[in-house]
Amino acid sequence: HWRNHPPSDYYLDRWVHYAPHYEQHLPARDNGSPLRMLEIGVSSGGSAIAWKRWYGPSLTYVGVDLNPACKRTESVGERRYIEIGSQEDPDFLRSICAKYGPFDIVIDDGAHIARMVQLSLQLLFESDQCMRDKSIYVIEDLHVLARCSGPGHDSTFCNHPRDFSSLYSDAFLGMHNRWQGCNQAGRRCHRAPKTRPLGPSWASMVAGVHLYDSMAFFERNSGQNATVLGRLTRGNRTERITTIDPKVG
Repeated sequence: HWRNHPPSDYYLDRWVHYAPHYEQHLPARDNGSPLRMLEIGVSSGGSAIAWKRWYGPSLTYVGVDLNPACKRTESVGERRYIEIGSQEDPDFLRSICAKYGPFDIVIDDGAHIARMVQLSLQLLFESDQCMRDKSIYVIEDLHVLARCSGPGHDSTFCNHPRDFSSLYSDAFLGMHNRWQGCNQAGRRCHRAPKTRPLGPSWASMVAGVHLYDSMAFFERNSGQNATVLGRLTRGNRTERITTIDPKVG
């Protein structure tokens, strides 16, 4: 639908290869269910217009940006709202959640600076006021991490690529908190009172992570409603125990 964006004052600048990933992971547009989207980074407003055209009246769109001029994209009658503030300001983000949340979709297309990306993800993802269960958090333009090392090193976005990649590893660790104290088969589990979480608190709400060239999708599902894994076994299994004599060699 980006290719069909009409020429207008609302300039649209998108990487076309993002489109199939969005179609795969975002809610379908044909079910008519109400959706709330928060997009960090409004710029000239083309993305806000495009998302509203894609989802239609079922979408409540909220965009945040530092530039007061972005307010021109707002249309209250179309449920397209623009708020001016920084993604690095926790109080501002909380106020957005209190006013418009919880969101089904969050897209970070803002400053692409590691510390800002980290703060926004951690604050929004952990909060039930900010994100629904079974919602999705998207980070765009992660190719900036390639500028953070090697020849022509640019510390504008990050000091090291792991400033971004640590988010994926934290998420993967957090997904497996439930397995602490379990045997290999997962049939007997216990939680020691002082077990330390494998990742930060927001990561324990991650249900899935999907990585692509320049973008990442984090699926959210809070602990209260997290998917319970089921194991299926069929047939007879004969266990064979082999004794190995270390003296034979």
